[in-house]
Amino acid sequence: MEDGVWLTDHQEEKVTGEAAERVFAWEFNRSMHTIERGDPPRTGLLTMTGGWCYRTFIVGALIEVQGGEGQLQRAHLADPTGAFVIIPRQQGVPPASTLLDIAPPAFIALTGVVRMSGGRGGRRAYIEPEVVVPVDRSARDRWVMVTAERTITRLEALSRVLKGSGDQSGATEAVRAYCLTPRDLDSVREMVEEALVTVSPAAEATAAVVLDPREVVLAIIASRPSSVAIGEVVGAAAQQGLGEAEVRQCLLTLLEEGECYSPRNGYIKRL
Repeated sequence: MEDGVWLTDHQEEKVTGEAAERVFAWEFNRSMHTIERGDPPRTGLLTMTGGWCYRTFIVGALIEVQGGEGQLQRAHLADPTGAFVIIPRQQGVPPASTLLDIAPPAFIALTGVVRMSGGRGGRRAYIEPEVVVPVDRSARDRWVMVTAERTITRLEALSRVLKGSGDQSGATEAVRAYCLTPRDLDSVREMVEEALVTVSPAAEATAAVVLDPREVVLAIIASRPSSVAIGEVVGAAAQQGLGEAEVRQCLLTLLEEGECYSPRNGYIKRL
């Protein structure tokens, strides 16, 4: 496994049920407003379609890495609609070191915390990476399809708000913050359609197969003859388009249900 699959002790202990939002780069780069949610409250990016990104999961092509002598300044990760800016918090350790070890272009899955830079006149969102995993084209295609589906769901909520027949949290906030109009929604739909054009026919043929994250995680654990590192489970699941938060929630549920146990810190095994 690449270094990015193996998590730090802090990450291994941080099991959270929080779902990482999925959003295309086109929307992400046009979003600049933040709102607080949760208990305790945390500040996340309110996207144009009403998504809330404190943490995000993306799969795309690593197209550029800027840095040298073991120092990563920033990287760019592209999906079919644009590119995300990736800026690490720490140097010399994963995920920064993992990104430096990967030669662009290469498909990767990345989970990270959304941060903001710049002032009121030029605010821009970027991603502070937490986990980086090399993947293949099929994982990218599955991510595009799932992200498209979730974007359309958010668009439907926005449409109801604009028609005065809905008042869904997120959608209502986005309409107000971005002064959205029906034309804006049409632009998002066109973006989603263009993204789906890039999906391979093979991926489209399997689109009807709905993955059960719990079953995927169980199958990964059961396929190993002995205990498996949690980071390895995260990496294997990323190949099938599952985000780190989804995987960690599954692991927590499996431990609570008694399906699995932890023989030592950072490892899991099926009973």
